[in-house]
Amino acid sequence: MFAQYLALLDESSAQFRAAPEQWHSLAKEFSALRERLRSHAEGGDYNCQYALGTIAFLGLCCASEAEYQATHELLKEEAIPWWIAAGKQGCWWAVDNLVVCGKGPEADRARVVAKEVQRDSAHLIGHDAPTGMPIYGPEFMQEVTRRLYGVVRRGDE
Repeated sequence: MFAQYLALLDESSAQFRAAPEQWHSLAKEFSALRERLRSHAEGGDYNCQYALGTIAFLGLCCASEAEYQATHELLKEEAIPWWIAAGKQGCWWAVDNLVVCGKGPEADRARVVAKEVQRDSAHLIGHDAPTGMPIYGPEFMQEVTRRLYGVVRRGDE
């Protein structure tokens, strides 16, 4: 199921790069995929939980930008529990979304842990050569996830 999500997301991204005004052109496909993902996510599949959260947060089932703008806060609220469920299973890419985009007590807790990792493990932070901007890559988020939930997935499992 997760491979289907990745394939549709790739297709959507390619369409967006070619014609940004077509961002919501695959809403029906994402809506159908969301329904297929749901039983797997409810059964504990962390990749499907992550995918459901991300589909919601990005508004990929919205038929228009106006619909997305009108429902964005509700969509964010829908996304967060899925990212938390996946994160509790060690899905660091879900924790990354929770830290950056989440709201509520668990997202706040994740941000506190991220600041602790930043303080304690500066070697896990890369830096962009031209600008010096920090880069918080997989190793950083894996450590955040380990401290937050005690388990980390590699991503290729």
